[in-house]
Amino acid sequence: MPTDGSDDRLCLICQVDEATVRFKPCLHAIICSNCAPEFHRRGQGCSICRAAISEFEVGKWDQTFAKGPSDGLGDTEDAEQLLFDAVSGEGSDLSEDEQIALEFEEVFREVFRGLADTLDAEQLLFDAGHDLSEEEQIALAIGMSLNEVHRQPPPPPPPTLAMPPPQDPGLSPRCSNGHFLNTSHPSASSYIHYNCNSCHRPMRTLPGRTLHSCRGCNYDLCGECFTEEVRRLERRREQYRRNPNQLRSIPNWLGRGEG
Repeated sequence: MPTDGSDDRLCLICQVDEATVRFKPCLHAIICSNCAPEFHRRGQGCSICRAAISEFEVGKWDQTFAKGPSDGLGDTEDAEQLLFDAVSGEGSDLSEDEQIALEFEEVFREVFRGLADTLDAEQLLFDAGHDLSEEEQIALAIGMSLNEVHRQPPPPPPPTLAMPPPQDPGLSPRCSNGHFLNTSHPSASSYIHYNCNSCHRPMRTLPGRTLHSCRGCNYDLCGECFTEEVRRLERRREQYRRNPNQLRSIPNWLGRGEG
């Protein structure tokens, strides 16, 4: 039992014996040696910092690491001073595990302060709200609101690219080898060098600069001949649908096999 009568040194589980067990790596002492085996067997984490417990040791009470259920390592200034003394050599009485525990506590305070405060505030308001004063409840509610405001919104989803509508291959003119014609708009300087393979007119004498060509077969059509070819294909397809036996020479890509 503690000599000064303080309940902060009592075991968190039995509330009878003195808390002498330190958890590694956080070195928090909150339970006694009798309750330590059962606590470790259950695989529970540290109730103060929620760290995973790798092992524990039983030692005498050290005021440096004396903590209640919610005191953590103590004030931030005390932790910084202990860490500074250990690094500078003045705190030579601190072991390597104790220095690691101090560094871990500082990182925990800086990185997880907002999340831990939010979780603790929500738990307090849900479980022990009736035990808090009105001022404490208002302070917890304000802290939770500030944490919600500072949370970054999720990034917007990437825009989806609209796919072009599929083109009917049966009504697209092709070259003599059955290749599709690509539509382009060449510059004025290069457009004058093309001749239409249907009307045999030079492109420079035709209005506009729309070219329908097959580069592999060196086959070019002007805009007027391309439109006329589309109409001719429509007429031939209609004739084939009416009487397919009279148009046996029609290419397969014009609709042969359609009922």
